[in-house]
Amino acid sequence: MSTTEFGTKCTYFSIT
Repeated sequence: MSTTEFGTKCTYFSIT
């Protein structure tokens, strides 16, 4: 998993 992909998932779960 790339850092960008990890950051995107973190942001997604933070919003939801």
